[in-house]
Amino acid sequence: MGIKVDMSGLLELRRQLVTMDKELDDFCRKFLLQMGLRVLALVKKGTPVDSGYLRLNWQIGDGQTVIASRQVNIAPKGQRKRYKVKFYNKTSAFNQKATINSIRREGNNLAIDIYNGADYASYVESGHVTVGRNSWVPGRFMLRLSMEQIEREMPARFQAAFKAWVAGI
Repeated sequence: MGIKVDMSGLLELRRQLVTMDKELDDFCRKFLLQMGLRVLALVKKGTPVDSGYLRLNWQIGDGQTVIASRQVNIAPKGQRKRYKVKFYNKTSAFNQKATINSIRREGNNLAIDIYNGADYASYVESGHVTVGRNSWVPGRFMLRLSMEQIEREMPARFQAAFKAWVAGI
């Protein structure tokens, strides 16, 4: 007397797990890039404008100058390796791109850089003493506040994005 066992369900589960393992890094990079773009949009919105130079000098990733993050177009589902993100700004005559390759691995962590190349950016962010008057100008904390807001939103956003990603596999 023999016992028959249907293994097709287990084989399908194994195939799905192998697929998830291959695509998980790309998913995490794409998600981190989206969160970086959200921070960039918030920090630009919160940056005070005198000449506009400080606001235009916010950058993300691997040194690519990002002009704005008003629209985000992720590559179609079939293109897995490079997700391209286009940035548009009404005042700029050109577009810049950032990809998941803008994200670097640090051990088990993924990291993305958001920075401002203006010499005086840290003074506006953190505050400073004015020359000649010896009075304190308080900081605007545009980057810190933007980061804190995204950090509060990130767990719920990740859970929703991960759930959708798993459902798509």
